Formats: sequence, C-alpha cells, structure tokens
Amino acid sequence: MTAAAFAFAVLLALAPWEFADGVRVGGLTITLPEMMAAMALLASGVALWRDRRQPDFGQHLRQCRGPLMAFGLWALVHLLSVAWAPTDHLLVLKYSLRVAGAMALATCALVLGRHPPFRRTVLVGLIIGLLMMVVLGVLERRLGRDLELFLTLFRAEPTWMLGEQRLALTFSHANGAAGYFELAVPPVLVVLAMAKTHWLRAGLIVVALVCAILLSLTYSRAGFGSAIVGAALLWVAAAGFAGAARRWLRRAALGYALVVVGAYVANPEMRARIGVDEHSYAATYTFERACVGHVGETVLVPVHIRNRGRWALSDRAAPGSVMHTLLTPMGKRVVPYWDHHPLAPMPPHTERTELLRVVLPQRAGEYALAVDVMREQVLRISQLGNPVAWLGCMVHPAGVDLQAAKLMGAQLRPPLDTSAVASGLRFALERRHYWRAALLLWERHPWLGIGADRFRLAHREYLPFLAYDDRARAHSVPAETAVDLGLLGLSVLALLVWQVGRRLWSVARYGSGDWATVAVLGSLGGLAVHSQVDFFLCYTQLSMIIWPLVGIACGAVPVGRPPGLRNCDNLSRSI
Repeated sequence: MTAAAFAFAVLLALAPWEFADGVRVGGLTITLPEMMAAMALLASGVALWRDRRQPDFGQHLRQCRGPLMAFGLWALVHLLSVAWAPTDHLLVLKYSLRVAGAMALATCALVLGRHPPFRRTVLVGLIIGLLMMVVLGVLERRLGRDLELFLTLFRAEPTWMLGEQRLALTFSHANGAAGYFELAVPPVLVVLAMAKTHWLRAGLIVVALVCAILLSLTYSRAGFGSAIVGAALLWVAAAGFAGAARRWLRRAALGYALVVVGAYVANPEMRARIGVDEHSYAATYTFERACVGHVGETVLVPVHIRNRGRWALSDRAAPGSVMHTLLTPMGKRVVPYWDHHPLAPMPPHTERTELLRVVLPQRAGEYALAVDVMREQVLRISQLGNPVAWLGCMVHPAGVDLQAAKLMGAQLRPPLDTSAVASGLRFALERRHYWRAALLLWERHPWLGIGADRFRLAHREYLPFLAYDDRARAHSVPAETAVDLGLLGLSVLALLVWQVGRRLWSVARYGSGDWATVAVLGSLGGLAVHSQVDFFLCYTQLSMIIWPLVGIACGAVPVGRPPGLRNCDNLSRSI
C-alpha cells in the first residue's frame, strides 16, 4: 500500500504540470498527469491484490457499494453515449475512456482510503503540489512577461480581464487556477491546526496568506464564494476535534476567509468586475507641438500623457503602448493599421512625454491624428470610456515654407465620422450565454443528450461566429451533463452527488477524528459551489485531483453518527 499511496501523492503533486504537447500514442495524446495516473492505477492494482486478504476488505466493499455503483454508472453512461451521439463518435469515445480512467482512480482511492496512512500521504502530496504552485504564482506576478515563455509550455495564452493579466499558473484559464486553490488550501489549513511545532505552523500560515492573495489575483468571483464556503465547512467540522486542534482550526478557517475578503476588496480590478467601482482607466493627452510637414515626411509629435486613473496604463505584467493613426476629415483611414510606440511603466498619478513618429501621407491636405493607449494588445483604454485624443495634422506640398504653417493645425476637431477608430470591442460572452445555449441544446435531446464532450462543438450555432471557441464549456456541471448525457446522465450525477454529499455531511455534522477527511470536506465542499458556475471535470489537471479526493471521501467517511471519535490531538503526532 505504501507504493500506491506514494504514486497517488505524486499524481496530486504533479497534476497541474500538464504540458500543452503530450505524447502521441495512436490516435490519443497522453499527457504527464495521465502517465502519473496510469502509474497510480498500476500500483493500486498491486496493493488491492495484496489487500484482498485483509479481514475488513469484503466488509468495506459492502459498505461502499453505493459509491462503487455510482462510479460504475458514471463511467458506463459516458461510454454508452458513443452509441447515440449524432456525430464525432471517436471524440466521444476518447473522452469517455478518460472518464472511465478517472472512475478507476476514484475506486482505488475508495478501497485504499480506509487506511489512514494512505489518505494522509495522498493529501501531503497535494500540499507539496500547492507549495510548487505558490512559488510559480509569486514568480508569475513578479516577473510578468519574462516568465510567459515558460508558461506557454503548459497553456496557450494568458487570461485577461479589463486589460489586466489574471493569474492562471499552468492552467488554461484563470478559473482553473482558482479551482486548484479551492482544492489544495483546505488541507493546508487543517495541517496548520494540527501542527505540533511552531516553525511548521508559522510556515503554513504564510503559505495560506499567500494563497489567499493569489486567489484574488485570479479575479474569479466564484472562487471567492467557494473559498468562503470551504472555510465555513472547516469551521463547522472543527467540532469533531479536541483542545488546541479545534481552536487552531477555527482560527485558521476564519483567518483565511478574512484574508480572502480583504484581498478581493483591496483589488481595484476585482471591485470593478463585480460592479463596486467604476472602470478607472483615465488618461489625458496634451500635444506639445503641431503636426505639420511635407508630403511623405516623418514628423515627431510630442504628446504629454497624464495617468489620472487608479489603474496603471503600463506595467511589467501588461506593457502598454501609445498607438496612433491618421484619418481624413470625413473619417477614412489613411492606412489600415495603427502605429505603436512602447510605453514605459505608468502607475497611477504619473505622467510622461512620448515622441510619436508620424508618417505623413503622400497627398497634401488636412488630416486628423488619433491617439489611444493599448495594454498588451488586448484592450484599448477607449473601450472602457477613456476618449481617443485628436490632433489636427496639416500636410503641405514639397517646397512650402512651414514656419508660418506650424502656428496652426493643433485645434482641428475630430473627423465627421470616427467609427474607423472605434474601439471595436469584441462581443463579450458571459455565463448566461453558455447557459442559454445549453438549455436550447438540451431541449433538442432531453433524454439521452448529444454525447459526452459534445457541448463545446455543438453550441457553435447559438453564439456569434467570432465569439465561438471550441474549448468553451457550459460553465456548469449540471448544464454540461444535461446537454451531453440528458436526463439519464443527470440521474447518475444526482446519485453520485448523493453518495458523496451524505458522507461529507456526516463529517460536517458529527465531526471526524481524522484530519484528512476534514480536509477533503473543505476541498470538495468549496469546489461543489464553484462547479455550479464552471465545469472542471473535463480538465485533466483538476480531474486527476478531484476524483481521488472523491474516492477518499467515500471510502474513509462513514454515513451517520460514528460509533466513537478518536482524539485528534493523538492523531496529529503523525504529521
């Protein structure tokens, strides 16, 4: 069993490190977490073969027949959906095989999870993985773009919000990073409460504080609520502890929740996202020289930029640039692109002068120079209401004396039609758009669905063409299940949730003498809340963590009032 516990611990520690390019085996792409999962299954198979001779083996299987049946049905309904999927049968089969593998992991964790050393070793692996992610998160915020080349080994592109880069770590989206913190932080809080040495407790306090701050930098609203729910469940479950362990767990849960609240409230971008603060990009432009020259010349136009807002116009994480283009008086673009000039870091309440190199057109006449600021090629601040700056630009034929002409031209009004330089804000998809698409798709196939993993392809017809992304999900476990597997899948999901939920409810209501089961309660309880508005089960990085924890919860926690609770202070000596 020691080898199996170690293999599961390595799996939970390395699960987030999924390289974007896996190993091709036939028509499948095998990733690093899936290789670790295969090793864990192999080690678990050996451990189960040896464990079958234990006197409590058969009794444990009988007690856990409900969760075992739910795991089997969840895998079976995915595999059967290959038969009724209208198209993409190979895609459905590949996804269903991954689900079956995840259920095998949950089953092994369920059977072996009755041994306290197994579940504690597994959760220690999760904590070690969190420590690595904390270091990476600090480096991502400190180094910014300098670390991006390394991070693209694991994800395609950063996640942005209002021009600010959201903390995503090695995950494809910042919400995935938030889900990871929801899973991994509760074990840290429980071990913190059980620690017997001051240095260990102090170190874990620092880790928990940093995690709360990093969670706020994902800008995940659901992550905020889930963290509070997870901490509240730990507070309630502390009733099963005794003495100092109970007091410290409640302090840790309350302290973590307060730091999360404080970190979110102190974040101006997060306040803007939830509607508490207005979008606060505010820049003013002062042109210090007229734009005058001969046809075809390149003139230097100094513009003084003052940042009057509460957000940076340029920083290490999201460098900005001053962009400019020329328009005719009627609003027609002279060239179809913007010229960009790199902008040095400009935190709030700073100002600087930049020299714009403006290439004048080949035809003499009157033009309008439009100036805006862009952050990291993602967002123009005019998209959030800061107006575009305009400067008149006079272009004269060659040989004309410019001494008198330079005294005019700076007060020209914007062109009659400014739509050519409109911000062009893309259609911003929200969760409600995906939920609407899920409802419409479910109405077409309410009983059996359209096949596993097909929502991301089938919802194309319900979204604007430019907004479609084949990686997008229904942003809800029930909604995605309803579309893919219909009412049949929802019934199996309800059975699975019931089997897991009633065991976690036993821990919350009656307490537990084992720190590992309490930690699993906080992890899965918080994630269950987030799963109502996001879908994590399809992502290997998170599913390789979620399903072993589900198995441990089902195998280690009895239903109903336990016959007797052991003193947690004695158990904590093993930490």
